[in-house]
Amino acid sequence: MANSDLYHIVIRSAAAYILCAIVSVVFLFTTYQSYSKNVKDRQPAMVEHAKSLVDGRMEDLERLLTETGRSLAATSEDNIAVYRSILELARRTGGFETVVYMADDRLYGDGADVDTEVLKQRNEEIQAAESGKVHTIENVWEEGDIYLLFPLQITKENGQVGTLVGIYDCRPITGGSMFEELRLQSACWLIENEGKILSYCPNDTVNVAQVPSNNFYMQLYDLTEGSRNSKSRVQQMRHAAQTEVMQSLEVEAQKSHTCLILLQHLDHMEGYSIATVTDMNVQNRFIYRFLRKTVMMLLILFVLSATAVLFIWIYVKGVTSRMEAIAYADDVTKGKNINYFRKEVTNILQNHSETPYIVQRFDISNFRYLNEAYGHMRADDVLRACVDIYRKVYSTKELCVRMDSDQFVTLTVNDNDVNERREQYMKAVNEYTVANGITYPIRMKYGVYQLRKQDRDVDVMIDRANAARRSLNGNEVESVAYYTDAIMRNMSKVNKIESEMQQALDNGEFQVYLQAKWDIVNNHVAGAEALVRWIRPEGNMVFPDEFIPVFEKNGFIGKLDFYMLESVCRKMRDVLDAGGVIYPVSVNQSRVLLHSPEYIERVKALLDACRIPKEYIELEVTETALFDDRDRMISVLRAMKKEGIKLSMDDFGSGYSSLNTLKDMPFDVLKIDREFFSEAVTSDSSTLILHKIIEMADGLGMEVICEGVENEQQVELLRSIGCRRVQGYYYAKPVPAEKYIQSYCEIAEGAL
Repeated sequence: MANSDLYHIVIRSAAAYILCAIVSVVFLFTTYQSYSKNVKDRQPAMVEHAKSLVDGRMEDLERLLTETGRSLAATSEDNIAVYRSILELARRTGGFETVVYMADDRLYGDGADVDTEVLKQRNEEIQAAESGKVHTIENVWEEGDIYLLFPLQITKENGQVGTLVGIYDCRPITGGSMFEELRLQSACWLIENEGKILSYCPNDTVNVAQVPSNNFYMQLYDLTEGSRNSKSRVQQMRHAAQTEVMQSLEVEAQKSHTCLILLQHLDHMEGYSIATVTDMNVQNRFIYRFLRKTVMMLLILFVLSATAVLFIWIYVKGVTSRMEAIAYADDVTKGKNINYFRKEVTNILQNHSETPYIVQRFDISNFRYLNEAYGHMRADDVLRACVDIYRKVYSTKELCVRMDSDQFVTLTVNDNDVNERREQYMKAVNEYTVANGITYPIRMKYGVYQLRKQDRDVDVMIDRANAARRSLNGNEVESVAYYTDAIMRNMSKVNKIESEMQQALDNGEFQVYLQAKWDIVNNHVAGAEALVRWIRPEGNMVFPDEFIPVFEKNGFIGKLDFYMLESVCRKMRDVLDAGGVIYPVSVNQSRVLLHSPEYIERVKALLDACRIPKEYIELEVTETALFDDRDRMISVLRAMKKEGIKLSMDDFGSGYSSLNTLKDMPFDVLKIDREFFSEAVTSDSSTLILHKIIEMADGLGMEVICEGVENEQQVELLRSIGCRRVQGYYYAKPVPAEKYIQSYCEIAEGAL
């Protein structure tokens, strides 16, 4: 080899190695920067999450005491047993250390084993606390303890003025589940704005709370070991602590460590904040180890130049593998995702062409309840378990991945044990949830598609399995449905309805039927509910349960509901013009309409155009519709109420947040769901609950209507518990609007 050739090889090799070195240094620097930034960015998110949990807890405690105060205010006599039962319920429900009621220099306790004499001695301090706000109180029972104090002034009907007091032990807050994620890498405090520590949870990596001081800022001063600059910056943070903006500060601490300090003001604990201190050096240990190892590898690379090409090949292969892993990974379950499923199903079917397979698509029934009752983290654990347990129950040539939310899809061998293995799988998932403290039973809805020889498109297989799943009813009896041609025909039926709905609306095929509501005290008609019927031109009727679900899914229900409202208003105008008598009519309004920004103005314009007094139109909203963007719903309903529009909650009792909904939303009429009422007829406990609901609604100034009344026994029961108005076949069935007008509106025949 000529020297020039060797020279060129050396030059090219050196250039290649230098380029590799530059790329490596840039990569290492970028990796370090990205990792450090990720650590810093993750902390505020975790603090914000902890803040929302603490605020939510405080809001729940305040709401509970408010409800307890109403119960006490409604108690007409000094009955210690009644007081104690009310207070004890509040203590057990809210987790208070104790709940007491102070009035007329007397103290009524909740029955807990506490020294109430100490509370009497602190009566003056408690009375001085501002009602409705969170305070702290020291030395209630043990020296050095700090408790949260929730005082609430109560004025009873007999004029007695007292104070309801909830004492809440704040010490376990930072050590509980609300700070579970933060505690792994940070020391956590719950403090007053001036720095007094209410609750503290240490962290092995942060050497802060070793100073015998009960002031957070004094501990920070010790952490900085007298650094003037750090003390000055801590002091600035202290002055800014009362703002609602999260305060963030990096300081040089002991042993030349850098600490990240975060301070977050609490919304529902005015004057209190969450504080965390994170040792960034400890958090960066992983990246430091990674960088050291990588540098060593690069040195070896330059020394052992003969292995350079192999190293590059391995590196590129590793990057490719990581990119592929990211493309096929599911962040929630830590398993594979739908992209991997599509690819792998094709490979499995090619390699096992003689094996009979089915594609199953399933979801967890009422997964939303699981999320709300146990939190997103524990709900995600259940999703992760669904994938992990599938791997244990099924073979390696079968797949299970999460598609989105609580939706899963599987490729399963269709052998003689397929049903038994499905039951075994669901049983194993429930055993896991019970073992992890989740008492809510996990039920799954399966759609199954049997693969055919000619099937090639994986998405088509998944869609057909999903079509089978969607064909299941809402009951708990049916949990598995197989794809059939009938399901395809049903899909065609849905398509036919959607293709004809606009023309039917334009042609007036949707007609108003009215079902009378009855005053069972005075025995006369008290109003009606407007119901839609689709009458084809040839006279055939399309039943509501066929088209209403379709319209709710595609959004056409908004047009239909407003059309019904407009039709009812015009018919009422015709009755008034003919000299007849009108009664209030309730009209269902969907969540689609309530979300429209022009909705309220459209309703006002319609009532004004038809000159209908607003008290004769009730806008009905189902209870379940209120949980979709609840804050928006509250805003819209209050705006409607302000305009004098009458509001009715339909299907009360069908959801699980009814009482909380009544507190926040300004309804005039409460319609008891027919299923809830039917149960009350046969159950003493349900009857008692129904009675209390009627009393509560009456106290809130709301009218109650029970639906589904079909016999005299039901009427007598309702009359006995104070219900005045009912709706059901016992008094009247839904009839065309013209027939209702002739029967009840005192219109002479032929006047319209």
